[in-house]
Amino acid sequence: MIAAMPIICPEAPGNDTTGELDRDASTIAGPSRRPAAEAISKYILVDMYAKAVQAMAPVDAVKWAHGEMVKIYT
Repeated sequence: MIAAMPIICPEAPGNDTTGELDRDASTIAGPSRRPAAEAISKYILVDMYAKAVQAMAPVDAVKWAHGEMVKIYT
């Protein structure tokens, strides 16, 4: 039997112990914008992980992904 994860601080934002967030339609994300769709379609995060796993240093992979995201969002 797997025990449930304990809530460390129920008063912290995001820790909903009442179930209100499940019933509140305002918590549903809206449509994504063009830059987000472009970042997804170019597989930037997937490529970042692939670069880090294959040969590139993880720090360099993150820097590469950051540079690609800056190109999209500016």
